[in-house]
Amino acid sequence: DAREVGIYSLGYKIGSIVAMIVVGPFFKVWGPYLFKVDRNVGGREAFGKYLLYLTVVYCIVSLGVALFSKEIMQILSSKYYWEGYRVTPYVLLANLFFSVASFFDSGFYITQKTYFKPFIMASSAAVVFLLYYWLIPLFGILGAAYATTISFAVFVTLTFIFSNRVFPVKYDFRRLLITVVGGAVFYLLGDLFRWDSYLRDLCMRGGLFILYPLTLLSLRIIEKEELIAALAFVKKAKKKVFRITPGVAL
Repeated sequence: DAREVGIYSLGYKIGSIVAMIVVGPFFKVWGPYLFKVDRNVGGREAFGKYLLYLTVVYCIVSLGVALFSKEIMQILSSKYYWEGYRVTPYVLLANLFFSVASFFDSGFYITQKTYFKPFIMASSAAVVFLLYYWLIPLFGILGAAYATTISFAVFVTLTFIFSNRVFPVKYDFRRLLITVVGGAVFYLLGDLFRWDSYLRDLCMRGGLFILYPLTLLSLRIIEKEELIAALAFVKKAKKKVFRITPGVAL
């Protein structure tokens, strides 16, 4: 009904916050930059590093949004929409899949072989419509979130298969997987284990948010210098976007 559509819409918008503040600026810079990277010696190895940087920064910010999605929802909306916080973590994951797929798209543009994209998009659209038809009657707004996440998982998988066929790149999937799964585990810890005291609960979730990047550093998923470089790239991207966008202030 209209009420559930409104709740889902707001939850989806909050789940898209990270894409706006991290992914959007990144791709504003990456678009023209990717051709320069490809021409450099060891350029294809650099593609794998930049994807790791993007994924790590995205997952760190996403974990913060997911852990505090209920509070964010309560600040930004009336009580009528608070239930929408439940879909936000799934939307964050779906947007991660879409962002990684957009990165894999680089291979199509460098080789000028974009004719695979209509098939990939049509296949993903077919999956999401079938899942909407099946899951929404069963689970409501969560069914829509499940369908969106699964369809974007299909989208990123197909994009990688075809992109890597025309433009092979060696990605470090071990570090990428640990980053994503680790973020999911930290979120689940914060979601499943709650204190009776709201203050203690808030502190626990804050602690999990701080512990996650420290864990990535301790496992050497990303070096301290790499994390600094990744954050600097995002900051540079945001400045460039704001500089070319009239009426936007830092």
